Amino acid sequence: MAMTERRAAEADLWGYHQNWYAVALSEDVAEGKPYGTDFLGGRIVIYRTSDGSPVVLSGICPHMGLDMALGDVIGDEIRCAQHHFTFATDGTCTSIPSGDRIPSACRLFRYPSQERWGLIWAFNGTTPLYDLPNHIRQYSQDDLVVWPRRFAIYNNAPWVTNSQMYDWVHLRYVHGLQFDEDPAVSFDDSFHNSYDLTFGLPGMGTITQRTENYGTNLVLYITEIEGEPDSAAIFTSTPTTDEAVCQTYYCVAAPRSLPSEEIEGRLTKAAQLADQIGEEDRIAVNAMRFREGTFVRADRALVKYFQWVRQFPKGNPGADYQ
Repeated sequence: MAMTERRAAEADLWGYHQNWYAVALSEDVAEGKPYGTDFLGGRIVIYRTSDGSPVVLSGICPHMGLDMALGDVIGDEIRCAQHHFTFATDGTCTSIPSGDRIPSACRLFRYPSQERWGLIWAFNGTTPLYDLPNHIRQYSQDDLVVWPRRFAIYNNAPWVTNSQMYDWVHLRYVHGLQFDEDPAVSFDDSFHNSYDLTFGLPGMGTITQRTENYGTNLVLYITEIEGEPDSAAIFTSTPTTDEAVCQTYYCVAAPRSLPSEEIEGRLTKAAQLADQIGEEDRIAVNAMRFREGTFVRADRALVKYFQWVRQFPKGNPGADYQ
Protein backbone atom coordinates (compact mmCIF):
# COMPACT_ATOMS: atom_id res chain seq x y z
CA MET A 1 0.00 0.00 0.00
CA ALA A 2 1.42 3.42 -0.98
CA MET A 3 2.09 6.09 1.63
CA THR A 4 -0.81 8.27 0.43
CA GLU A 5 -3.18 5.29 0.55
CA ARG A 6 -2.10 4.48 4.07
CA ARG A 7 -2.66 8.07 5.10
CA ALA A 8 -6.16 7.88 3.69
CA ALA A 9 -6.81 4.63 5.56
CA GLU A 10 -5.75 6.21 8.86
CA ALA A 11 -6.82 9.79 8.07
CA ASP A 12 -7.93 10.46 11.64
CA LEU A 13 -4.32 9.94 12.80
CA TRP A 14 -2.76 12.39 10.35
CA GLY A 15 -2.96 16.18 10.51
CA TYR A 16 -1.19 18.97 12.39
CA HIS A 17 -1.69 18.31 16.09
CA GLN A 18 -2.15 21.25 18.42
CA ASN A 19 1.18 20.92 20.20
CA TRP A 20 3.89 23.21 21.44
CA TYR A 21 6.56 23.03 18.71
CA ALA A 22 10.20 24.09 18.89
CA VAL A 23 10.76 26.51 16.01
CA ALA A 24 14.30 27.78 16.65
CA LEU A 25 17.27 27.64 18.96
CA SER A 26 17.34 30.66 21.24
CA GLU A 27 20.69 31.62 19.73
CA ASP A 28 19.15 31.71 16.24
CA VAL A 29 17.09 34.80 17.06
CA ALA A 30 19.35 37.78 17.66
CA GLU A 31 18.15 41.11 19.04
CA GLY A 32 16.88 43.39 16.28
CA LYS A 33 17.00 40.78 13.53
CA PRO A 34 14.06 38.70 12.18
CA TYR A 35 14.49 34.97 11.74
CA GLY A 36 12.41 33.02 9.23
CA THR A 37 11.74 29.30 9.03
CA ASP A 38 9.27 26.77 7.60
CA PHE A 39 6.50 25.62 9.94
CA LEU A 40 3.38 23.48 9.47
CA GLY A 41 3.59 23.68 5.69
CA GLY A 42 3.97 27.47 5.70
CA ARG A 43 6.37 30.17 6.77
CA ILE A 44 6.84 31.99 10.09
CA VAL A 45 8.96 34.89 11.27
CA ILE A 46 10.45 35.13 14.76
CA TYR A 47 11.88 38.24 16.39
CA ARG A 48 12.50 39.68 19.83
CA THR A 49 10.81 42.70 21.38
CA SER A 50 12.79 45.36 23.20
CA ASP A 51 12.68 43.32 26.42
CA GLY A 52 13.98 40.21 24.66
CA SER A 53 10.68 38.30 24.55
CA PRO A 54 10.18 36.16 21.43
CA VAL A 55 7.32 36.86 19.01
CA VAL A 56 6.22 34.26 16.44
CA LEU A 57 4.02 35.41 13.54
CA SER A 58 2.97 33.99 10.19
CA GLY A 59 5.84 34.88 7.91
CA ILE A 60 4.31 36.10 4.62
CA CYS A 61 3.32 39.75 4.28
CA PRO A 62 -0.41 39.87 3.38
CA HIS A 63 0.12 42.85 1.07
CA MET A 64 2.39 41.47 -1.69
CA GLY A 65 3.62 38.17 -0.25
CA LEU A 66 7.19 39.00 0.75
CA ASP A 67 8.96 36.89 3.38
CA MET A 68 8.78 38.96 6.58
CA ALA A 69 12.19 37.64 7.63
CA LEU A 70 13.66 40.01 5.03
CA GLY A 71 12.24 42.97 6.94
CA ASP A 72 13.29 44.99 9.95
CA VAL A 73 12.51 45.04 13.66
CA ILE A 74 11.36 48.54 14.64
CA GLY A 75 10.98 48.77 18.42
CA ASP A 76 8.50 46.04 19.33
CA GLU A 77 7.12 45.78 15.77
CA ILE A 78 8.24 44.21 12.51
CA ARG A 79 8.27 45.99 9.14
CA CYS A 80 8.06 44.40 5.71
CA ALA A 81 11.01 45.18 3.43
CA GLN A 82 8.94 45.61 0.23
CA HIS A 83 6.50 48.43 1.14
CA HIS A 84 7.19 49.09 4.85
CA PHE A 85 3.87 47.76 6.09
CA THR A 86 4.42 47.47 9.85
CA PHE A 87 2.88 44.89 12.20
CA ALA A 88 2.50 44.73 15.99
CA THR A 89 3.23 41.73 18.19
CA ASP A 90 -0.41 40.58 17.91
CA GLY A 91 -0.18 40.55 14.10
CA THR A 92 -2.25 43.67 13.41
CA CYS A 93 -1.00 46.09 10.78
CA THR A 94 -0.30 49.40 12.54
CA SER A 95 0.91 51.59 9.69
CA ILE A 96 1.47 51.82 5.94
CA PRO A 97 3.58 54.56 4.33
CA SER A 98 0.87 55.79 1.94
CA GLY A 99 -1.46 56.69 4.79
CA ASP A 100 -4.32 54.80 3.15
CA ARG A 101 -6.92 52.97 5.21
CA ILE A 102 -5.44 49.68 6.38
CA PRO A 103 -7.44 46.73 4.95
CA SER A 104 -9.01 44.55 7.62
CA ALA A 105 -7.41 41.44 6.04
CA CYS A 106 -3.97 42.99 6.34
CA ARG A 107 -2.72 41.11 9.39
CA LEU A 108 -0.42 38.29 10.42
CA PHE A 109 -1.32 35.28 12.58
CA ARG A 110 0.16 35.38 16.08
CA TYR A 111 1.30 32.06 17.51
CA PRO A 112 1.49 31.84 21.32
CA SER A 113 5.21 31.62 22.06
CA GLN A 114 7.61 30.83 24.87
CA GLU A 115 11.34 30.48 25.36
CA ARG A 116 12.38 27.43 27.35
CA TRP A 117 15.19 24.85 27.43
CA GLY A 118 17.29 27.03 25.09
CA LEU A 119 14.58 26.82 22.41
CA ILE A 120 11.83 29.10 21.13
CA TRP A 121 8.44 27.40 20.96
CA ALA A 122 5.19 28.19 19.16
CA PHE A 123 1.79 26.67 19.91
CA ASN A 124 -0.28 25.53 16.94
CA GLY A 125 -3.48 27.36 17.80
CA THR A 126 -4.86 30.64 19.07
CA THR A 127 -4.70 29.60 22.75
CA PRO A 128 -2.47 26.89 24.29
CA LEU A 129 -4.39 23.78 25.34
CA TYR A 130 -1.74 22.78 27.88
CA ASP A 131 1.34 24.26 29.53
CA LEU A 132 4.79 23.88 28.06
CA PRO A 133 6.70 21.99 30.79
CA ASN A 134 9.39 23.76 32.79
CA HIS A 135 10.24 20.67 34.85
CA ILE A 136 11.56 17.20 34.15
CA ARG A 137 10.24 15.34 37.17
CA GLN A 138 11.97 16.80 40.24
CA TYR A 139 14.21 19.12 38.21
CA SER A 140 13.19 22.60 37.13
CA GLN A 141 14.81 24.30 34.17
CA ASP A 142 16.97 26.27 36.61
CA ASP A 143 18.21 23.02 38.21
CA LEU A 144 19.75 21.83 34.94
CA VAL A 145 22.55 22.85 32.60
CA VAL A 146 21.06 22.37 29.12
CA TRP A 147 22.80 21.92 25.78
CA PRO A 148 20.12 22.84 23.22
CA ARG A 149 20.86 21.16 19.88
CA ARG A 150 19.23 20.95 16.49
CA PHE A 151 19.16 17.29 15.43
CA ALA A 152 18.23 15.55 12.18
CA ILE A 153 15.37 15.82 9.69
CA TYR A 154 12.86 12.99 10.22
CA ASN A 155 10.66 12.01 7.29
CA ASN A 156 7.60 11.04 9.27
CA ALA A 157 5.03 12.75 11.47
CA PRO A 158 5.93 13.49 15.12
CA TRP A 159 3.33 11.06 16.46
CA VAL A 160 4.94 8.24 14.44
CA THR A 161 8.38 9.13 15.80
CA ASN A 162 7.03 9.30 19.36
CA SER A 163 5.45 5.86 19.05
CA GLN A 164 8.97 4.54 19.75
CA MET A 165 8.47 5.64 23.37
CA TYR A 166 5.73 3.03 23.86
CA ASP A 167 7.24 0.26 21.75
CA TRP A 168 8.53 -2.18 24.36
CA VAL A 169 9.36 -4.80 21.70
CA HIS A 170 11.60 -2.26 19.93
CA LEU A 171 13.34 -1.28 23.17
CA ARG A 172 13.93 -4.89 24.16
CA TYR A 173 15.07 -6.43 20.90
CA VAL A 174 16.59 -3.52 18.98
CA HIS A 175 18.21 -1.43 21.71
CA GLY A 176 18.88 -4.42 23.98
CA LEU A 177 17.18 -3.10 27.11
CA GLN A 178 16.63 -5.89 29.63
CA PHE A 179 13.39 -5.61 31.63
CA ASP A 180 10.74 -8.14 32.65
CA GLU A 181 7.67 -6.00 33.32
CA ASP A 182 6.24 -3.52 30.85
CA PRO A 183 5.97 0.01 32.28
CA ALA A 184 2.51 1.13 33.36
CA VAL A 185 1.29 4.05 31.24
CA SER A 186 -2.01 5.84 31.70
CA PHE A 187 -3.54 7.77 28.80
CA ASP A 188 -6.31 9.33 30.92
CA ASP A 189 -4.81 12.82 30.51
CA SER A 190 -5.54 14.23 27.05
CA PHE A 191 -2.17 15.96 26.69
CA HIS A 192 0.37 14.29 28.99
CA ASN A 193 1.52 10.88 30.19
CA SER A 194 4.55 9.51 32.01
CA TYR A 195 6.20 6.27 33.05
CA ASP A 196 9.32 4.86 34.72
CA LEU A 197 11.34 2.13 33.02
CA THR A 198 14.08 0.27 34.91
CA PHE A 199 16.27 -1.94 32.79
CA GLY A 200 19.65 -3.60 32.59
CA LEU A 201 22.17 -2.79 29.90
CA PRO A 202 25.39 -4.77 29.53
CA GLY A 203 28.37 -2.77 30.74
CA MET A 204 26.24 -0.03 32.32
CA GLY A 205 24.42 -1.75 35.19
CA THR A 206 20.87 -0.89 36.22
CA ILE A 207 19.36 2.18 34.57
CA THR A 208 16.07 3.93 35.25
CA GLN A 209 14.53 6.38 32.80
CA ARG A 210 11.79 8.60 34.21
CA THR A 211 9.92 9.78 31.15
CA GLU A 212 7.44 12.63 30.60
CA ASN A 213 5.53 12.93 27.32
CA TYR A 214 3.63 16.07 26.30
CA GLY A 215 1.40 16.17 23.26
CA THR A 216 2.40 13.98 20.33
CA ASN A 217 5.86 15.48 19.80
CA LEU A 218 7.71 16.15 23.08
CA VAL A 219 9.61 13.73 25.33
CA LEU A 220 11.59 14.68 28.43
CA TYR A 221 13.38 12.19 30.63
CA ILE A 222 15.78 11.80 33.53
CA THR A 223 18.30 8.96 33.39
CA GLU A 224 19.49 7.39 36.66
CA ILE A 225 22.35 4.89 36.80
CA GLU A 226 22.44 2.62 39.83
CA GLY A 227 19.94 4.92 41.53
CA GLU A 228 21.90 8.16 41.01
CA PRO A 229 20.80 10.96 38.65
CA ASP A 230 23.12 10.98 35.65
CA SER A 231 21.64 13.15 32.89
CA ALA A 232 18.46 14.40 31.27
CA ALA A 233 17.29 14.80 27.70
CA ILE A 234 14.63 16.61 25.69
CA PHE A 235 13.56 15.30 22.28
CA THR A 236 11.00 17.08 20.14
CA SER A 237 9.89 17.08 16.52
CA THR A 238 8.46 19.97 14.46
CA PRO A 239 6.76 19.69 11.04
CA THR A 240 8.29 22.11 8.53
CA THR A 241 7.28 21.93 4.85
CA ASP A 242 4.85 19.04 5.39
CA GLU A 243 3.41 17.05 8.29
CA ALA A 244 5.88 14.25 7.51
CA VAL A 245 8.99 16.43 7.12
CA CYS A 246 10.16 17.33 10.60
CA GLN A 247 13.09 19.17 12.16
CA THR A 248 14.04 17.45 15.41
CA TYR A 249 15.83 18.84 18.45
CA TYR A 250 17.72 16.58 20.85
CA CYS A 251 18.85 18.56 23.90
CA VAL A 252 20.86 17.02 26.73
CA ALA A 253 21.09 18.29 30.29
CA ALA A 254 22.83 17.53 33.57
CA PRO A 255 22.01 18.50 37.18
CA ARG A 256 23.51 21.87 38.03
CA SER A 257 24.24 20.53 41.54
CA LEU A 258 27.04 18.32 40.20
CA PRO A 259 30.65 19.47 40.57
CA SER A 260 31.40 21.77 37.65
CA GLU A 261 34.19 19.53 36.36
CA GLU A 262 31.71 16.65 36.00
CA ILE A 263 28.98 18.52 34.15
CA GLU A 264 30.70 18.82 30.76
CA GLY A 265 31.76 15.17 30.85
CA ARG A 266 28.24 14.01 31.57
CA LEU A 267 26.77 16.24 28.87
CA THR A 268 29.29 14.98 26.32
CA LYS A 269 28.54 11.35 27.20
CA ALA A 270 24.78 11.97 27.14
CA ALA A 271 25.03 13.71 23.75
CA GLN A 272 27.02 10.84 22.26
CA LEU A 273 24.50 8.28 23.51
CA ALA A 274 21.56 10.41 22.35
CA ASP A 275 23.12 10.80 18.90
CA GLN A 276 23.74 7.08 18.58
CA ILE A 277 20.23 6.06 19.61
CA GLY A 278 18.66 8.96 17.74
CA GLU A 279 20.43 8.07 14.51
CA GLU A 280 19.38 4.42 14.80
CA ASP A 281 15.79 5.48 15.36
CA ARG A 282 15.89 8.09 12.58
CA ILE A 283 16.81 5.46 9.99
CA ALA A 284 13.99 3.22 11.19
CA VAL A 285 11.39 5.99 11.49
CA ASN A 286 12.18 7.39 8.05
CA ALA A 287 11.50 3.97 6.56
CA MET A 288 8.36 3.34 8.59
CA ARG A 289 5.04 3.30 6.72
CA PHE A 290 2.48 3.01 9.46
CA ARG A 291 -0.42 0.65 8.92
CA GLU A 292 -2.88 -0.74 11.44
CA GLY A 293 -4.23 -4.26 11.53
CA THR A 294 -1.24 -6.39 12.47
CA PHE A 295 -0.68 -5.57 16.14
CA VAL A 296 0.14 -8.42 18.52
CA ARG A 297 -0.38 -8.73 22.27
CA ALA A 298 3.06 -7.29 23.00
CA ASP A 299 1.97 -4.09 21.19
CA ARG A 300 -0.86 -3.28 23.62
CA ALA A 301 0.81 -0.05 24.82
CA LEU A 302 1.17 1.05 21.19
CA VAL A 303 -2.52 0.34 20.56
CA LYS A 304 -3.48 2.56 23.51
CA TYR A 305 -1.11 5.25 22.30
CA PHE A 306 -2.62 5.32 18.79
CA GLN A 307 -6.12 5.48 20.29
CA TRP A 308 -4.92 8.49 22.32
CA VAL A 309 -3.45 10.11 19.18
CA ARG A 310 -6.79 9.71 17.39
CA GLN A 311 -8.47 11.94 19.97
CA PHE A 312 -5.77 14.61 19.92
CA PRO A 313 -6.95 18.05 18.70
CA LYS A 314 -5.78 19.06 15.24
CA GLY A 315 -5.71 22.34 13.36
CA ASN A 316 -3.59 24.78 11.42
CA PRO A 317 -5.06 28.27 11.88
CA GLY A 318 -1.89 29.94 10.62
CA ALA A 319 -2.40 28.39 7.18
CA ASP A 320 -5.08 30.97 6.36
CA TYR A 321 -2.40 33.69 6.56
CA GLN A 322 0.09 32.13 4.14
